[in-house]
Amino acid sequence: MLMYTIRYVHRNNTYYIASNSEGKFIIFESLDSEFRMGHQISYENGTIFNLTLNDETDAVIKLESNEKGAYEYLHLIK
Repeated sequence: MLMYTIRYVHRNNTYYIASNSEGKFIIFESLDSEFRMGHQISYENGTIFNLTLNDETDAVIKLESNEKGAYEYLHLIK
């Protein structure tokens, strides 16, 4: 299980960028789950758990990338 920290919130609190200590980035879409910048999350096998709120989430991974790739992906989202 990898721990990530939410670094950026995009598009009306729908898309989020999170990174881990290894420099890996994920972009995920929240489907009716609560997240905020700075929240700690875990990600394993496509499942995101909000460690800050101790809550299972309805979120979908959209991309696993490096920092540059993550921000380029967000620029493509309309």
